[in-house]
Formats: sequence, C-alpha cells, structure tokens
Amino acid sequence: MNEAGLTVPANYFQSSSSSRSGGQEATARLLSLAQEVTAIVCFTDVVAYGVYAALYEAGKEPGKDISVIGFDDLEDSRLVHPSLSTVRVKGEDIAREACYLLQRLLASQQTPNKILVGVELVQRLSTQAPKSAL
Repeated sequence: MNEAGLTVPANYFQSSSSSRSGGQEATARLLSLAQEVTAIVCFTDVVAYGVYAALYEAGKEPGKDISVIGFDDLEDSRLVHPSLSTVRVKGEDIAREACYLLQRLLASQQTPNKILVGVELVQRLSTQAPKSAL
C-alpha cells in the first residue's frame, strides 16, 4: 500500500484469530473507530465470512458500504452473498515449494529465507471503488 502512495492509520490494522469469530470481533473494533472504513482486507476467506457477519450486524452491506477481500478462494467464497473477492494461491504451488525446501533441508543445503508463489486476484461482488472516488 505504501508503494501505491496509500497511507493507512496504524489503528486500522486489527489482529484476529483465523476464525469467523475472529473476523467478527476485529471488524467490530474497526467499526468503532472514528474514521470511516472503506475496505477490509482479510488474511483468510474464513475471517472475511466473520467480517460479513459483523457488517450485517452494524447495518452495513459488504461490497456496497465497505469492500471486503479474502485470501484462499475457498469454495464457499463463491456462494456467500455477495460473492467474496479473494486472492487465489494454488495449493499445488505451495506443495511443490515445500517439497523443494524439504529436499534442500534433508541434503543439508542452504535454504532461501523467502519463497514466493504466484497469486491471482479473483474479483467478485464484495469489492468496488470507494464511494468518495465515484
């Protein structure tokens, strides 16, 4: 976000467990802030499902009032309403890299500090430009 020139106040970063209830609780904290929230980025789709629940409880609609994006592209992400925009990572890519890393460890070879795998943005109905940008 910094590279795009976007600044995000530190209190906008809310930690949560990787559960639906964790997403619900973090969203409730986020919505209690004085500043307006335009989007919520989640580290798993499951957390995003909890975000949906908290938004509905607050009288807000995901994808219209506040954009929501997850990570994983779980099957249910196509089925929730509105369908969840998400970041898809192929499990095969992660498995291949994990096997490669394990082989290097077993051979007592140096392992990389960081491994990157490709991702794909899957745009669905839970995201749109902020109303202030329209």
